[in-house]
Amino acid sequence: MPVRDLFTAFLATQGGDVSACRSLPRAVAVPLAALVDGGARLFRRNTPPPLTNWLVAFLSGDRVYDINAARTALGYQPRIGFDSGLRDMERPAGRSHGDTA
Repeated sequence: MPVRDLFTAFLATQGGDVSACRSLPRAVAVPLAALVDGGARLFRRNTPPPLTNWLVAFLSGDRVYDINAARTALGYQPRIGFDSGLRDMERPAGRSHGDTA
């Protein structure tokens, strides 16, 4: 699953809609992140910039999380699937992050 699809689905469970957001090509994002990240360090900002080298590396890289070793060695079987897990994470409409039931 592409990282964008994963985060789009996850953010949707929290009420976030990023469907209208556009992606930057990696060839643009890498030098832009270096500039923004370097500028933040140069000016000793207390808060991280909105675009960093780490963020670009994390979001633009392909990853495969294979649980076959855990299945084989430990007999692990996931209790729920991806779609069920997303449904379990959904925040009820009208509730903010800090609200409690």
